[in-house]
Amino acid sequence: MLNGRLALYDVEDAERLAARALSDQLRSTGARLSHHDNEDALAYLLVVCWEASIKFDPERSPSFGGYAYGLCRRRTVDWLRQRHGRTKWTFGPNAKHTHAGGVYERTRPELISFDDPDRTELASTLPGGEGDFEVGRLDLAWALKHGGRPDLRPDLQAGEYGDGSPPAGNSRTAA
Repeated sequence: MLNGRLALYDVEDAERLAARALSDQLRSTGARLSHHDNEDALAYLLVVCWEASIKFDPERSPSFGGYAYGLCRRRTVDWLRQRHGRTKWTFGPNAKHTHAGGVYERTRPELISFDDPDRTELASTLPGGEGDFEVGRLDLAWALKHGGRPDLRPDLQAGEYGDGSPPAGNSRTAA
């Protein structure tokens, strides 16, 4: 990634330290990254090392290498959550909500391609694969042209919403 070595305090090669911390953290959590995500995470961790070297106080810690390694492992978790989102929360028994003493997990959203050749209409992308897409359809091109406010369409303000009813949440009446 770098053209040369980045030496910081007692660390001769910060890139190698960051790569080791990334690899160790990924191995311990069972996570896997694509080549591109691995490069992005490594670049992020190099910035973490650089910023840590600025704030590092040699009088408080005997080794910058140990300090930076632990910090890079923790920041790997931060990077993964920022990039891919969090899917599991574990709560202690004294938590003040409905999940006290338990675990909450959510599934990742499923991305569906509009260009999928097996799907001939947008309605097939709805859960269950069926639906009357025309009823209540908003003109996306119009909404994008007018700042993403499809509720301001003149025909919707007049109550023409496919089935003749106003859209939900629209309190405007015909002029």
